[in-house]
Parts: sequence; C-alpha cells; structure tokens
Amino acid sequence: MRVRHHFTAARTSIGAMRVQISILQGDNAVLLTEVDLVQDALASDASWLISEGLPLVRALHQATRVVDSLGARARAVLEEHDEGDPTLSTALGRFCMETCIRFGH
Repeated sequence: MRVRHHFTAARTSIGAMRVQISILQGDNAVLLTEVDLVQDALASDASWLISEGLPLVRALHQATRVVDSLGARARAVLEEHDEGDPTLSTALGRFCMETCIRFGH
C-alpha cells in the first residue's frame, strides 16, 4: 500500500511537471515571438538610419557649418561697422544676399 501511494504521488508529480513544462514551452514561444518583433524593429530602425538618418545628420552638419560661417561673416561686418568702414552698406547687402542664397539651398 505504501509503494502504491508513492507511485501515485510520483505520477501526480510527473503530471504536474508536464503541465509546468507545457506552460514554460508556451512562455518560451511568446518570448521568441517578442524577440523576433524586437529584432525586426531594430532592423527597421537600422534601415531607417541608413536611408533617412545619415542624410539628415549630414544635412544638419552642413547647416551647422553654414551657420558658423554666417556668424563669422556677421562678426566681421559688425567689426567693420564699429570701425566706421564706409563700405558697410555694400558688405551688409552682400552678406544678406549670400545668407538668403545659402538658406535657399
């Protein structure tokens, strides 16, 4: 009788383990699906970065260079004005025209 009780307990334990294994397999399948979704999202972001992000970064870098250049030119024009340079209006007009052209591109 005691052996039978242990046998029944062992069967019950094995049954519970099988249920737990099934649950873990289901959880594993869900996790694998989530990993696939994350990998797809990362691949998509990498693709976007290559096709859109890098050109955007390059354009921003170029815009920064243009702004730096314009800032240097503006300082030069203001320094000429402070010194009372009579060609200020010509230099300022040329500066404004170049600024409009640069920002137009």
